[in-house]
Amino acid sequence: MSGELLGTLRLVSNDPDESPFTVPVSLAVIPIPQYICGDVNGDENGPSVDDLTYLVDFLFRGGPEPPSLAAADMNSSGASPAVDDITYLVAYLFQGGPAPTCTD
Repeated sequence: MSGELLGTLRLVSNDPDESPFTVPVSLAVIPIPQYICGDVNGDENGPSVDDLTYLVDFLFRGGPEPPSLAAADMNSSGASPAVDDITYLVAYLFQGGPAPTCTD
């Protein structure tokens, strides 16, 4: 669930001269991703060489689909995992490239 929740907060004091009063409140609800960006194999240790191997196996050898396709979208393209995600992960792991930036 995401969005904004609205309500009121009722404040009461033990001081008899102060009457209870209410204050309007709002709470922003932001969803937390259910994956680690770059953790293609879902072992919660990524991104790593194991994730790179898993992605190559999935794309070229018929290996299992990643538990979260969003975690395999290294470059935030919004597309299904592809060769450009492998390239992005190789650059990150071995060439000091930017960290994966997955989006929902």
